[in-house]
Amino acid sequence: MTLAAAVALTVSACGNDDTDDAGPGPDIPSIGGPSSAPSSSSTPAPANEAAEQSALTDVEAYAVQLEQVFFGSGYPRDLAGAVKVADRLDLELSPGNRIASYVYDADAEEFRLCVENTSGAFAIYDTQPMSTMQSGPSGGCPGT
Repeated sequence: MTLAAAVALTVSACGNDDTDDAGPGPDIPSIGGPSSAPSSSSTPAPANEAAEQSALTDVEAYAVQLEQVFFGSGYPRDLAGAVKVADRLDLELSPGNRIASYVYDADAEEFRLCVENTSGAFAIYDTQPMSTMQSGPSGGCPGT
């Protein structure tokens, strides 16, 4: 599924949720690039699942960019630095997503990154095993 199709699916699914009072999220950088979303079925995913998939796609793409740019030269040290890097590299998150948490472990030279959607869907990427560690359709990023 292309990123445009994933975003269209997310926007379409979110627009049909009459119970979502959260409103639009802040104007936060978003990530472009290929989507790792599974192929769509004949029925659209519920808004929570679409938002979770959007967070998964964004956290993966952003973490890969950080890995490529900073491996060997030092990752950003804190959340403000991670957001600043997104601006500098012109990375964009999907609508409604934001970088909600970022923790850098200087001793291990590893980081954990969490992208959160205004719906509460989230996804966490950890460089220690180089994979998405956890995601969910609600509840937001743990510890934020």
